[in-house]
Amino acid sequence: MRFLKELKNKTWAGYAASGCIIVAFYVLLTHLSPVLSGVGAFLGFFWPVFLSLIISYVMNPLVGFFERRLSKGIKSSKISQSLSVFISFVLVIAAVAVIMVGLIPQIAGSIVTLISNMGGYISSLQELISSAPSDREIFGINISSITGLGDTVLSEVEGFLTTNASGIIGASVNIGQSFVTFIISMILSIYILVDKENIMGAIRRFLGLVMSEKTYHNASEFWRRCHHILIRYMVYDIVDGIVIGVINFVFMLIMRMPYAVIVSLTVGITNLAPTFGPLVGAAVGAFILVLVNPWQALFFIVFTIILQTFDGYIFKPKLFGDTFGVSSVLILAAIITGGRMFGVVGILFAIPAAAILDFIYRDYVCIKLRERRELISKETVSKESVSKEPKDGEDPSDNDS
Repeated sequence: MRFLKELKNKTWAGYAASGCIIVAFYVLLTHLSPVLSGVGAFLGFFWPVFLSLIISYVMNPLVGFFERRLSKGIKSSKISQSLSVFISFVLVIAAVAVIMVGLIPQIAGSIVTLISNMGGYISSLQELISSAPSDREIFGINISSITGLGDTVLSEVEGFLTTNASGIIGASVNIGQSFVTFIISMILSIYILVDKENIMGAIRRFLGLVMSEKTYHNASEFWRRCHHILIRYMVYDIVDGIVIGVINFVFMLIMRMPYAVIVSLTVGITNLAPTFGPLVGAAVGAFILVLVNPWQALFFIVFTIILQTFDGYIFKPKLFGDTFGVSSVLILAAIITGGRMFGVVGILFAIPAAAILDFIYRDYVCIKLRERRELISKETVSKESVSKEPKDGEDPSDNDS
């Protein structure tokens, strides 16, 4: 210990430590990919725990809803909490089971039919494209280049589906493994929700010991606002996706379009992602329909534009209210940055992340800057007043003159 204290006081020791840090940082940057792979492999061991925490966080509002109702008739908080967790998971599992029983057979049948008829659809569409006059021009655009491009794209799609069958089977195996991990995480999340009061109490005691009272209060208020934004966004975004998917399904049934279930499910799921999600859903649905009937694909695209206009300008603003009063530029920047950093998850949570950054800027950064400016102004005024005060033995009238 004495050697370390003496070494700490040496001037060259600081330079040596700084050099080691710079070298370590350079090695980290030049070997970033294997380092990230190692960190990812290490964190993979804890993935079921992380997933259970996410499930607990998402289920907690529903558990709290039943807990508030049951606490009026049951005196024991432990019993009411356990019953709330049990009822919440039973309802969610039952709802998922009903959806799976109703949708999976139709989705599986639609996928099998689509794949089995893919060759015929592509051949019919190729004949339709090739039958267009190759020398015709529309608005100065030569149709021959478009027909050639369409023929190439269809050939590539057919080759992709043929050569990637083994990859689809491998993806199915990975889905099975992920399902087992999800079941383990769900069981662990039940224990977390049942014992959440003890867990949260331990966290509060720890934070209260390591933080000052003011810092702890500010951190609690900050987390409360973030929690409100995240929960409100997740719940309302899911509701919005369900409503858009159902409206799309009703439209396709009325128009007698094929593959209504799988297309509407794709539209509803992709609608959860802001800005770019509806475009992806429209592209997937239009591609499936154009193989069967190009006119139906055109009607689908027109209806999707109308539906997304209604959703973006009428339904979503009414649904979300004033929770996300964030500029579109900040949202778009958050979507692009989040997508590049975290993929689909980053895109899904771009809006709440932008809302959190917005209120941090308005309610923390701006207030601190304003307080700092007022403090500087007060110090300037006090210095000027001190400089104007007469010194000992000096006539005050001299300053006035």
